[in-house]
Order: sequence, then structure tokens, then C-alpha cells
Amino acid sequence: FYVLVRIQALPEPRRWISASLISGLLALAEPITIPFIVLSFGYVAYLSQRSFKDSILQLAVVLFVFAITIAPWTVRNYLVFNELVFFKSSFGASLKDSFGKHVPKETYAPLIKMVEGKNEIEEDNAVRKAILSWVVANPLTYMRLLPSHFLNFWWETKRYKDNRTTQYILGRKFPYIGLLGLSLLPLFLAIVRLGWRKLRANIRIDQNLMLILILTYTATYTLVGAWNMRYHFPVELAMFVFAAETSIHVLNKLGF
Repeated sequence: FYVLVRIQALPEPRRWISASLISGLLALAEPITIPFIVLSFGYVAYLSQRSFKDSILQLAVVLFVFAITIAPWTVRNYLVFNELVFFKSSFGASLKDSFGKHVPKETYAPLIKMVEGKNEIEEDNAVRKAILSWVVANPLTYMRLLPSHFLNFWWETKRYKDNRTTQYILGRKFPYIGLLGLSLLPLFLAIVRLGWRKLRANIRIDQNLMLILILTYTATYTLVGAWNMRYHFPVELAMFVFAAETSIHVLNKLGF
């Protein structure tokens, strides 16, 4: 986030390289950030370059450095599994944990038996294929699950819903409610501002980048499910950017 903001201020090649290196490490650690990485680089390239040709050139450099960064892990995966896996293969496992209880037993039970003895890539591919086939065959059932996925991500998963311990309430719930309350209004205003201002006229790149992060994470966890979401990291970090706007406004009103 910091490097991307600095690129927009001064788009030097070394900053593009450092940002793409960091993004490669980020993608290796958390592949779900890839939509955020792609959209953010496209947005910054659009803002910082004077021509379409310049933007394409910078993005080509970014892609090259990004590929070099993840290459050792991709090569390792190929040598181990004899299959091209760029990052890690956990999509099927996520689908299984999110939708497994909704899939009929006559479909789910044979699937569990079928993947016994397979390596993690083969298992993930088989589970992913079976769950996605169920989603395609049951679109209405799948659509009814999306609101609960959204609430699980933005509020709390079911395994924490009944947690009434003082440690959880004071350590997690109240701080999150406070952060949510402070950030919502500036967040919605940022969305509205995107609707009526041209991108180049919208100078709040910090808010726009964090908005991209929030939207990509929300969309992904709404579609796939957030059954194991214990914390809201890194979306909470993005919310701090918007919460700061409310805090600054209140402090100014109080004369600070």
C-alpha cells in the first residue's frame, strides 16, 4: 500500500520493481490478494503514466518481476507434484469446508473416499470439480448462501457467534464495532465519489486503493465462504484508513 502510493507520487522504475517484488511475496503468502494486486497496479499505472503505451510498459515490468518472485515456488510445486501450480492449491479445500455440509451425502461421501491416498493437488482438483459441479447444478441454493457468507465475513463466523467471554467481547468485538462505526461513512462516500468523479480527478488514491482491497476481499469471501475467518485482516487495516477520516473530522470539530 505504501509503495503503491509512492509510485503515484513519483513513478520511478525502482519503485515499480520494489512494488512488484513485494506483491509477489504477498501473493505467495496469501493468494487471495491477487485480485487486489492486479486491480491496484492497473489503477496506479493508469494514474501515473501519460500514455497507454507507458502504462503497458510499466505493467510488463511489474509482471516480469512478479513472475521471477514466485518462480522458485512454482518450480518447486512442479517438481513435487508434476503439475503447474503457481502458488498453492487450497481452493478445493476452501469450497469443501464452506459448502460440504450443503452438498448431499450421496455426493459428498463418495468424494471423500475417492480422494483417499491422493496428494494434495489431486485431492484439491477432485474436490473443486465436484463442489463446482454441485454449484452449477444448484444455483438457487448457492445464491441463498451468499448473504450468510457476506455476514460471516463482515461480522463473525458461526463458531464465534455464541462466544460471550469477556476476553472475546472486550478484545475483539467492541474494538471491531468501533472500527466499523468509524469507517462506514467515509467508506460509502468513497464509493459514491468513484461514481461521479473521473479516476484522474479523484485524488484520494489512498482511499481508492483500500477500497479495492475491501471490495476484492468481500467479493471473494462472499462467493467462496468465510467459514474459517477468525479475524478480518487485512481488511481491518484498510478500514483504519477510512476510520482516520472520521477521527480527524471529529478532532477538528473539537478544536484539536
